[in-house]
Amino acid sequence: MTVSHICSRSLITAIASLLLALSLTLPADAHFSVNAKTRIIHLFTGDTDIGSGSDKAGVRVVMRLPGPLAFAESLSRRQGPLGEVDAPYVSKRMVEGTPFYVLDKQAIASDLAGFIRFLSDGYSIRANGLVQQAEPVRLSIYSTKTRLPFGEKAEVITAFADYLPDNSDIYVGDSLIDFEFLLPDADPQSTISIVSTLPALQLPPTIPLENLSVDHRFGDPRINSFPGQMQQEVTFDGSLLSSVLAFTWQGIVHILLGYDHLIFVICLVFASGLNRRILWSITGFTLGHSITLSFSFFGFAPSATWFIPVIEVAIALSIAATGLLILLRSSTDSSNTKQMTVMSLFALTGGVGLVHGFGFSAVLFDLTGGSVSDFTSVLLGFNLGIELGQIFIVGLVAAVMKALSILDGKLVGLTGKAVAAAAICISGYWAVERLAAIV
Repeated sequence: MTVSHICSRSLITAIASLLLALSLTLPADAHFSVNAKTRIIHLFTGDTDIGSGSDKAGVRVVMRLPGPLAFAESLSRRQGPLGEVDAPYVSKRMVEGTPFYVLDKQAIASDLAGFIRFLSDGYSIRANGLVQQAEPVRLSIYSTKTRLPFGEKAEVITAFADYLPDNSDIYVGDSLIDFEFLLPDADPQSTISIVSTLPALQLPPTIPLENLSVDHRFGDPRINSFPGQMQQEVTFDGSLLSSVLAFTWQGIVHILLGYDHLIFVICLVFASGLNRRILWSITGFTLGHSITLSFSFFGFAPSATWFIPVIEVAIALSIAATGLLILLRSSTDSSNTKQMTVMSLFALTGGVGLVHGFGFSAVLFDLTGGSVSDFTSVLLGFNLGIELGQIFIVGLVAAVMKALSILDGKLVGLTGKAVAAAAICISGYWAVERLAAIV
């Protein structure tokens, strides 16, 4: 046996083993963000009427904060998951010997301004480089189950209708705190910079933290989206370019971390081969997902609870179909079959793109809080990011295929079969898991 054959078998085994391992380590809903926590920040000029009865000068900041972030300093001192938490405005409940922490509504109600200061003191805020002092305005508290939409100006007004709308206990880990404060010394048109002064929480990977900002100070709202706990300073200047670039980056990140989409694109390259077929395939997929992403973003998609789970199943099946296409292409040298494959690729990838577009729209909805007030930068940037990420994946896989073909002409076909077999197994596992969640 030659060295090239040994290397080829080792490479194929490694690829198949890696892809099969994904089926055991990745969640069945890998394409979607689950258990996401989202911090939302709105910026208004001080004289904007948002229902708070104040028309002072300056800049008005309205924030929706996941409860654990508000108490990050106390939580960071906790000794293990069952350790005591010594935090203001929080009380302990013992459930079967396990401590749980809830918001102390009585303490909050008796010191409303103090609680808002406690929340705003977790951030250092500058306007054109000058440190700002916050004046508390109002507060509203929800659990994640009773929360109201918070992505647009009208929703902000509605969310503050009752500052303690839920009569039951609200656990800190399940709480959302909406609060408003004023920066009276800030120029309404100034560049605002915000950074968290609290220690970063050690969050499990299943609880990603996203941030959404909506700057209303410059006419049309400017939406921005970024991950993390704001340990790095974030700047708000109302720039259209910064908004587009932010969502471009989000598009790149979400396509590279959407494992089922990643596997689909890899399979698509192997199914198409190193020729013009890949251009038709990618074009069809791009057109398909752009259509449904746009339509879904504006609400022209089913809102029933069964819809997204069905889409998840369909995405898994699309991977299996593309894997089968690799095997079909490898099993025959017939020019008629090849021509049929070329003609079907555009239609197939276009149809699959329609399905994946609904998945992308679910991610985009989470990133924007459902807001469509700045649809130009959001759709343009996110779609551009998806395409750039897609081009990167295609280019990388194509380079690997070219290198394999130089080493040995048979390596590309053998590797394609290994990829197809692993992808079919993974997608089959995901399809069963996702279907079980529906029924």
